[in-house]
Amino acid sequence: MSNLYNDCKDMLTASILVYGFAKLRQLAREGKLTEVDTQRVMSLPLSAEEVGNVVIENRASLQRSKQKRDEAEWILSVLDRAPNHDEETGSPSKLMVFADNFKDSDLVYGISVNQ
Repeated sequence: MSNLYNDCKDMLTASILVYGFAKLRQLAREGKLTEVDTQRVMSLPLSAEEVGNVVIENRASLQRSKQKRDEAEWILSVLDRAPNHDEETGSPSKLMVFADNFKDSDLVYGISVNQ
């Protein structure tokens, strides 16, 4: 059974993971990820579970990035508290659009749809 607390907690975790996902896409554009990880990060649509998994699996890349240390630690601390992404979440949501090309000077947003 779903409850408001769990729904909000999951949405907040997903909102914070978007920062890590945007950073990974930046690293992919700069050629700092493997070809496989670059393909995974840059290809859409992605399920909510896939977004979480790709961020978690690339934790070391986030740690090595030249991101502000506090920001990187904040994202990584959220990963430590994130739900177990090894289990199927059953979320039908798919990330269809992720606009982050100008993340340093403009709005970053994603559009997800339930399927």
